[in-house]
Amino acid sequence: MDGFLKTPKKHNIHRLSPCHITDAKYSAEFFMRRKIVKIVVQQKFIPQVYDDYVIRGNTAVLRCHLPSFVREYVTLDSWLIDEDLVLKSTDIEDDKYTVLSTGELIIHRVDDADGKRNFKCRARHRLTGELVLSPTTGKVIVTEPHSPMGPRITFSQSQVRAEEGSYVRIPCVSTAQPAPEYR
Repeated sequence: MDGFLKTPKKHNIHRLSPCHITDAKYSAEFFMRRKIVKIVVQQKFIPQVYDDYVIRGNTAVLRCHLPSFVREYVTLDSWLIDEDLVLKSTDIEDDKYTVLSTGELIIHRVDDADGKRNFKCRARHRLTGELVLSPTTGKVIVTEPHSPMGPRITFSQSQVRAEEGSYVRIPCVSTAQPAPEYR
């Protein structure tokens, strides 16, 4: 990239100007507007999934953490559960799992079986198409309730974008003891 920036600019290459071509038979106009070219340096990235501590019966939210230098160009492709079950955000929501369009994996009504599962995320670089699987697994650490606890919101999204007429999930996850009910 340094070589590109240090190259002397040649006006016939680096300058775009409008031109007008007229001919007795054909007439055409070509207008070259100023274009902004963004240079992206391809860098390796490693998605990470961290553990989530959840009271039994509540809802867990696992996130696929991406380095800030690629976040603009990388989207979540899918979640792998125990190396075989693959979930994508385009999948229909089921009773146990929901994958949001923003990439979070929501696990409803957490139980002991969830605490034994391994969760990995797979991210796709939008410019190169490269798929990268998180090298480490995230776990749901199931905790026991010790005393009653009022509801507390642990995850929500203040803005959700969608196209008119499309199905939208507006997440709001809370924790409580006993487990909260959603309507």
